Amino acid sequence: MTAQRDATALEHPRSLSKLQTLTPKQWMVGVALIVVAQLLGRVWVLTGRTFYWDDFIIVGRGAHTSPWSTDFLLQEHDGHLAPLSFLVQGLVNQIAPWQWWLPATLMLVGQALATILMATALRRIAGRTWVALGALAISMLTPLTLPGSTWWSAGINALPMHIAMAGLTALAIRISFAPIAESSLDDDSSQSKNVPSTQPGRLSGTSLVIAAVGVMLACGFFEKSLAVMPVALMVTIFVAYMRRERIGKVLHRGRTLWLVTGVLTVLWAVLYAVTSLNTARETAGTPRMELFFNGFGQLLAGLAGGPWLWDRWAPGQPFAAAPTGLIAIGGMLILLTSAVSVGRDSRAWAPWLGWLVYATTVLLVMTVVRSGVHTSDVLAHTLHYYADVALALGFAIAASFMGINFEHSAPPLPQRTRELILVLVIALGLSSAVSVVTFRNAWREDTTEQWLETANSSLEKARADSPTILDQSVPFEVLLPVAAPANTYSRIFADVSEDKRPAFARVTDKPRMFSNDGSVVDAAVTPVTRIAQGDVSECGTEVKANASGTAQVDIPMSDIIKLGDWVAEFNATASSPMDVRLSLPNPFENDEQTRNGSTAVHVGTELSRRWVAVSGGGNTFRVNIEKADPHAVLCVGAGAIGPLVPANP
Repeated sequence: MTAQRDATALEHPRSLSKLQTLTPKQWMVGVALIVVAQLLGRVWVLTGRTFYWDDFIIVGRGAHTSPWSTDFLLQEHDGHLAPLSFLVQGLVNQIAPWQWWLPATLMLVGQALATILMATALRRIAGRTWVALGALAISMLTPLTLPGSTWWSAGINALPMHIAMAGLTALAIRISFAPIAESSLDDDSSQSKNVPSTQPGRLSGTSLVIAAVGVMLACGFFEKSLAVMPVALMVTIFVAYMRRERIGKVLHRGRTLWLVTGVLTVLWAVLYAVTSLNTARETAGTPRMELFFNGFGQLLAGLAGGPWLWDRWAPGQPFAAAPTGLIAIGGMLILLTSAVSVGRDSRAWAPWLGWLVYATTVLLVMTVVRSGVHTSDVLAHTLHYYADVALALGFAIAASFMGINFEHSAPPLPQRTRELILVLVIALGLSSAVSVVTFRNAWREDTTEQWLETANSSLEKARADSPTILDQSVPFEVLLPVAAPANTYSRIFADVSEDKRPAFARVTDKPRMFSNDGSVVDAAVTPVTRIAQGDVSECGTEVKANASGTAQVDIPMSDIIKLGDWVAEFNATASSPMDVRLSLPNPFENDEQTRNGSTAVHVGTELSRRWVAVSGGGNTFRVNIEKADPHAVLCVGAGAIGPLVPANP
């Protein structure tokens, strides 16, 4: 029965069309199911995590400047040129400081738009067919796209790129080829519904402007978007090759689009080379090919719905830990799929070769740029590097199996083979679902969400207690010290309204600090050394300003203190108000470095104790009177120097 049905299909293109083509309603339902399934997975993950690493660093660098400033927009960040990404992150944090709902919503909207545009591009390549729907499911449901679209800093980079890549490809196919007829299959006309109509679409001025702006915006969000125009061009060439059309003639139809987007791409590439490429080179070391092969293995596992398993080294992000068997399955699926498509149409080698070249290029760039001295091999297991490879795979599948023109293309696969493929697609969906669940579970031990909630509420309470609080580093579980100075409370919470937090300062009259969970607690200095008590009765160390109102004295300390950030108990009074500067000079720092680690303090006529943050080391506590009345007197008493710790641990 099956053989008879397939034989009939070979004789009647109309039957072929029915075997391949979906009605508009079926197509819409299929795309909607894929979008909903993808977004449900994203929502599941986004509700189980929050901000992470670069999210804090990027915003923290704009703590003392406007998000519109060039210093913030062109900040050096791992060799990236992403001013629009930085701008959006800065503005979003000003609107809703560390409120996860806003970035999460933007990522969901961006992902939905990217998937819908991808569906449009695949439909224009392969028609409203099971081939296009399957390519959409494989490229959009693979876990390769998961980490990069649920991490704010990566999502705001990658999603505009995906939107632009899918959108530009869809536009290029529309203006380069005659569209596939999409009238109802119930129409009794003799024309096969999968046979091209006569004329390609026109490139309107509006479409050209949208395409140009889209490419520029995508590049502004992520320099990797320089690949958007080349990928769209590559897909167009492969579709022309598969449709047996003259490639030169096809490209001539879209010449204006290619010229405009090509020039914009080249200009942005030059800007990247001038502004950020050197930074990328400086962070790179000798290419380590183990990164390439590690990444290639995890990429293959992702195409099989993997990795299933994730590891996480706090405070890092989860990285793929796919079993070797799953990597092998992914490789076999790619080989089998490409072999079947080439068996149907010998020209299908071209789209697959294009995908392989693109995937290899992505892996090589990652290997070269990220081969730093301190780079761990597991860096290549972080799948956000490979999300766009999944889009390229979707284009390759659609082009290699498109079967648009029955005069040249092979007929559909036998029904049993199609049923087997359906089972395989369902298995891939279930495999991907497992990876989504385990990815969310990998964030289970992350304490950042609770820390943010506690710190925000504690800041508001602390302001009612005292107008200032000493700055300090956030917990290691949030940011490691290598992120300094972006790992401080003053930078991370700079966007919180000042009426909802105390001012972060280097001087305070009430010692408090943040505990590891973000709570504000009373604190005290644990003495590592002490400022010596002077020998002037009822004064301690006496410092007299000269006629110009300045003076300097070095007070000995009881023990040598190593280089670091410390808190000094500063007990002082003055005959008249004055400004003094406190520092820890040492032989290992020059005068400029010593001053950078110093702190200015205003001293009044009443004896008071201040807690002052100072950086440096050695065995000398230096006091500089910088602005005082001529011949005014400063009295400095003994005090401890050391780290600030909770007063009641």
